[in-house]
Amino acid sequence: MGIFSRMKDIASSNFSDLKGKGDKSEEKINEYLTERAIELAEIKKSAAELMSIEVRLDRERTECRGQIERFESLAKKALAAGSEEDARTFLKKKHELELKKAALDQKHAEAQENADKVKETYNSMVREINELQTKLKLLKGREAAADAAITYGKMGGNSDIDSEFDKFERTADSKSAAAEAKSYAQDDELSREIEKLREQMENDG
Repeated sequence: MGIFSRMKDIASSNFSDLKGKGDKSEEKINEYLTERAIELAEIKKSAAELMSIEVRLDRERTECRGQIERFESLAKKALAAGSEEDARTFLKKKHELELKKAALDQKHAEAQENADKVKETYNSMVREINELQTKLKLLKGREAAADAAITYGKMGGNSDIDSEFDKFERTADSKSAAAEAKSYAQDDELSREIEKLREQMENDG
């Protein structure tokens, strides 16, 4: 079947192309994931076809088994009725059906084996895709961190930010000192006025 030749090509080459390589661009990885998604769809379709074949063969085997039992029963009845010739005819048909059933059994076994191969390949591809998607997330995280580092570098790094904080702190300290000095000045003025009032009160007394 063509699907197994295609699956062999996929398993032997495609997944190893990007595995372990962190320097692939996001675009190429997304392209790769898209290709794998298409192939997964093809394999899923093939799996459905194989399951349909397996069910059909199983049904034919059951029907064939029923026919074998039927002709064996007819042969017994013919012998019981004394008709050996008819019994031979029924047994001959039974043998033909047994050969047919043996061929159906072999085809059914092959269909099961092929279905198992498709399932194994499908699961392998899903694992590989999940692994690559995880790597893509890590790659995006590294890229974002690198972009942030570049932007941070353009801003001048910690020294510029620290400088701005220093300016802000100096401004705040300056305003605080001015307010404190003003408060002291007001206290001195009040003290002088109180002294004047005391002098006036003593003179008046």
